[in-house]
Amino acid sequence: MLIDKDRQTEAGGPAQELADLIDASKNAPPEDYLSFLTCSNGGQGGLSVQPLWLFLHAAACVAGEVRPPKLSGVTYPILIYGFLFSA
Repeated sequence: MLIDKDRQTEAGGPAQELADLIDASKNAPPEDYLSFLTCSNGGQGGLSVQPLWLFLHAAACVAGEVRPPKLSGVTYPILIYGFLFSA
């Protein structure tokens, strides 16, 4: 599925960032997703199938996006693991 070796990856996520992600999530992230983040905390690269490019956010970035804001009347992103949507 990966078309070449021209990928950028980051080192595994620090335990504190992964704990932050778990704490920020309403539902516990899937174990295989957390396991993957311990090996590669974000990165990007080409794919041979649509969408042709894969971009994974680091655990700290995802935690910041899914943590509900403390302001009333503000919508916040909904996380479906692998994708971020603004509600």
